[in-house]
Amino acid sequence: MSEFIEFGSMEAADRAREQHAEYRCPIDDDRRQKTVAFVSDTPESLLQRIEAEATEDRATAEQRSNTAELTDRERSKISDLDGFDRTTTSFSWASAKGVFTREGLGDQFRDAIGYLTDYDDPAEGAEQYVREYQTGGSGGGSRDVGEEDITGRQREANAAAREQEEGCDHARDVCEHGDPGACEFLTEACGYDPDEVDQLLGTDDDPADAPADEITGEAAGALSRSWSGYKGAIAEMGEALDRVADAWQNATDAAEAINGIRGQHGQDAMHFDALEAANADLLD
Repeated sequence: MSEFIEFGSMEAADRAREQHAEYRCPIDDDRRQKTVAFVSDTPESLLQRIEAEATEDRATAEQRSNTAELTDRERSKISDLDGFDRTTTSFSWASAKGVFTREGLGDQFRDAIGYLTDYDDPAEGAEQYVREYQTGGSGGGSRDVGEEDITGRQREANAAAREQEEGCDHARDVCEHGDPGACEFLTEACGYDPDEVDQLLGTDDDPADAPADEITGEAAGALSRSWSGYKGAIAEMGEALDRVADAWQNATDAAEAINGIRGQHGQDAMHFDALEAANADLLD
């Protein structure tokens, strides 16, 4: 009866087939599978060694396939810290976040992004962060404070400033469309005074100031209510467009992750027709 040993990748399975070809069962072994069949008289010591290699390979494959979806804020921070390049992709960062999620440290991922940018592979940095956290009580705690750490902190500070500026710019646009929450954010978080906010509310699509006696009474009240309704609808449109943009980005990231996992397991990349159709509808 054949002995079956499962590997985590086709590459490792094929390597075992080549290294131990004399013990491979030509009847039961299927080269299309990651499980390798060995003949019954394979030495027990050899089977134990192969099983140990297979166990390690399965653990590696599981680690690589353990990804977690990035939020827009996380993606923005990674981009601000120059964390994306030709080799460090969305999938690389999703894998790094997956490490944090796996260890129950998902809430620390965003704060650790600056630390992870010092690594060519963010997932490798995530594993190191987790090890240091588990042994020392805080991720990255055992590293010397050197030039890389100072640079990382500076990048984080710059990113925070850019994030604040972008938040204020977005709030300004929404406030111009009549959103009271955005206008309040401008005064409380962005340093706008009430007069500046009033000017913003009066510049978007408003007609030139009319003489006081031109529209009066019930007509003036109806006009004011209509303007409020118009601005509220414009604000809702802006929010809806933001939600569509977020959904599009999330779908694109998920498609990249799917093909990344498929590629690691020897499968061809998929063609996402629905995603392309949605993009075509948006462009129309």
